[in-house]
Amino acid sequence: MEISIQKQEGIYIVHMQGNYSGVPQLFRDVLSTLIQEEDPALLLWLDKITALSSIEIKEIVDIQEAIHKKRGQLKIVCEQSGVLNILQATRLDKVTPIYSELRQAVKDFARSRLRTV
Repeated sequence: MEISIQKQEGIYIVHMQGNYSGVPQLFRDVLSTLIQEEDPALLLWLDKITALSSIEIKEIVDIQEAIHKKRGQLKIVCEQSGVLNILQATRLDKVTPIYSELRQAVKDFARSRLRTV
């Protein structure tokens, strides 16, 4: 798996590509570092990720809870229908906004951050 991070308008965009399985520690370490700020804004872009296990779903839930405790926001971009179905089946879409396009997620994130300032 490849993970790249960029910061755009105060939002960390974590771009994940490839096979997610087997790397939850790397995922946890990267995201834990990013959410140290107060009011963290994190956009998790699951690009070309084709499957998620229950362990990976738990990692996303744990990150969501940590961000929520710091009054931050997590949004997810998921372009693969199979992964989107998993996120919906686990009802993660009820607590974390999920988008099919990166551009729309960034736009909505920026708009929601303006409202909280």
